[in-house]
Amino acid sequence: MVLAALVGCGENGTPTPEPTPNEWDNTKVECYEYARTVIPSAFYHVEVNGKGVTTLPTTEAHVCVFGCDGVVEVEIFDLRQNIESVVVRPISKNYTYSNEGGSVKLYLRPYDRVDVEINGDEINPLFIFVNPLEEGNRPDENDPNVKYFKAGGVYGDHITQTLKSGQTLYIEGGAILQGGIISEGLTDVKIAGCGILDGRETSTQAIKIGRTKGLTIENVTVLNRDKWTTYLWECEDVLVDNYKVVAVATTHHQYGAENDGCNLLGCKNAVVSRSFSYCHDDAFCIKAQKWLVGAEVDNVEFRDCIAWNVGGGSSFQVGAELNKNVNDVRFRNVYAIRTAGRTPSLRRGSLSLQNCAGGKVTNISYDGVWAEDPREYGIYMGILKTSYEIGQGVEWTPGEVDGVSVKNVNFLVKPPYGFHFEGYDVDVHRLKNITLENITIAGEKLTRSNASQMGVVIKNADVEIK
Repeated sequence: MVLAALVGCGENGTPTPEPTPNEWDNTKVECYEYARTVIPSAFYHVEVNGKGVTTLPTTEAHVCVFGCDGVVEVEIFDLRQNIESVVVRPISKNYTYSNEGGSVKLYLRPYDRVDVEINGDEINPLFIFVNPLEEGNRPDENDPNVKYFKAGGVYGDHITQTLKSGQTLYIEGGAILQGGIISEGLTDVKIAGCGILDGRETSTQAIKIGRTKGLTIENVTVLNRDKWTTYLWECEDVLVDNYKVVAVATTHHQYGAENDGCNLLGCKNAVVSRSFSYCHDDAFCIKAQKWLVGAEVDNVEFRDCIAWNVGGGSSFQVGAELNKNVNDVRFRNVYAIRTAGRTPSLRRGSLSLQNCAGGKVTNISYDGVWAEDPREYGIYMGILKTSYEIGQGVEWTPGEVDGVSVKNVNFLVKPPYGFHFEGYDVDVHRLKNITLENITIAGEKLTRSNASQMGVVIKNADVEIK
């Protein structure tokens, strides 16, 4: 057999080594066993190293999750149609794959998160999420500080779960927990496991954790529909790692929006890494104040995250509700595989910073960004007034933005609405110290001389192009 090697990228964006022939033969694989009542996808059949793996359907994407400790050969069969064409995203991670004999073969490693689109089908894509092995890493299910949901079961019946300080909620691979997780005022809590949190029928956010110091969320896959998927507010010392969100269109919004993938509101000292967000609004987002909650934001990093926001919102967003100060937010080696756009346009961008309240935004950086299919703006930055809720009882005043670095960004296609930078006025509330460095648009480097041709609009803003 001719090897069709799949090459991913590490956290620094550099290609990982190609697998050698038959390297996957010695890899250990965990194929999760779900309850017999779980109906698998009628669209896709997936095998890992020759063994069938359950693929879960939603009304949009289909989701296949498994674990391993090295390279595996993944074979995909489309049960509906002959496979004429295949795209594996992120394209920018340089995956290669074969399409022969009626199936797609590709090679994956732990922490890979790929979107497979067959015959141009972006309405019902296949998402494949590869976890590390659970073996040896599971907590003791008899520990009184562990809420353990075992493989092969469907639990919760859409009831909201709560946590206590020092507690771990663990969803084992093959388990499905229905409902949401809501807690407040905790220390040292963990949500983990390679199973599924199904929040599609919950009346609140799938995960809503507030005023908590020491929070870890890792390896979980979340299915969602209505309301924000992940709402972490006023939390400190946060680690979100290998976290996968699949949020289908909401039922209460005309465009199916308002189900943001991962929102951090008023958080400090937080890292979101190796994660994936498919949703119908903002995919990865920083906010500072909304409703009755809010706090200053400081020291937050997103790295090796993959975003696909359908219809509404932005892929990697700071804003819009920023009535408290925001400082030191970093986006490193992130991938916007598809960024929403619909008529009329509404500031939706692969990269977006919208200060729609009175806070001051400083030290924001984007370094290493691959934007593959922007359908509205490539970059939108502005200080503006909107109808968004910026905090109950808060009187709106314009905010400030001072110090944004955007470098090493590759737009695979030219964004149809270009790049927009606009301050609120010419003086205090203008965009200040905005630097664009090494920006490539459809293969051409952005320069000062071709900025207008590339669709760059600058108003009440100090923008330097390097």
